[in-house]
Amino acid sequence: MQKAEAAARAPRSAIRIPRLLQLLAELPDGETLSYLSRSSGTPKSSLLALLRALTRSGFLQQSRGRYAIGPESQKLASAIVAKRRFPNIAIPVVDALANETGESAFLARLADDAPEVVYVYRADSASALRFTVEVGSREPLYSTAVGRVLLAFQPASWRERYIRRTKLAPRTSKTIRSKERLRRLIAETRRRNCTTSLEEEIEGVAGIAAPILEKGGDLVAALAIGAPATRAGPRLAVLERQVREAAHEISALMGYAGDRGARRP
Repeated sequence: MQKAEAAARAPRSAIRIPRLLQLLAELPDGETLSYLSRSSGTPKSSLLALLRALTRSGFLQQSRGRYAIGPESQKLASAIVAKRRFPNIAIPVVDALANETGESAFLARLADDAPEVVYVYRADSASALRFTVEVGSREPLYSTAVGRVLLAFQPASWRERYIRRTKLAPRTSKTIRSKERLRRLIAETRRRNCTTSLEEEIEGVAGIAAPILEKGGDLVAALAIGAPATRAGPRLAVLERQVREAAHEISALMGYAGDRGARRP
């Protein structure tokens, strides 16, 4: 009730301006006064005054009767994105993923000093039977889902150098041992934007991971969930979708405008 009353007391322009900017942000070629009036439900006379004020201030630009987003709006958007910092911007999404799936969720990055996974954030499952890791702990790239995502989205030369130099030591009886198979899994991970590891690093544990990309499409980190394999196995497809969607949400917050599909091989 209080929010509704506050909205009713707010000046109409304070409500119309952000709605107008949001509308035009989805119209890269701009639109006419008539279209904007119909779409926003604002009378032409009132809307024209707002359009002229926003154009004078540079938040809009006008050409041949069409209004579009102006340079000041673009500067503001860039400044907002620049203030977003990883991993803090991702934490609410990771927490929500853990709550939605009922499994522990993690953020991990490539270590600065070695080709290894390093965990930077965790949201533990509420279940008594759960998988967890300590923030700051490390794991190999080849035997974990999160590691294979971090590997798959490196430059091709980096990936191949890693594969040539790394001994695929068995972590469990199910750890991948073939370098050719690892290459195929990397290609599949890039194609699907997701990968799964079943008991390859720790007996009885399944991992599912997807990439987090920044504005230019470069890899920032990997998002993953870890779960008892017996609990994850029957719902792998659902868990993969949930992890992929959450990673895409974080990528969008980081300024990435690409779709949910995978990148080229």
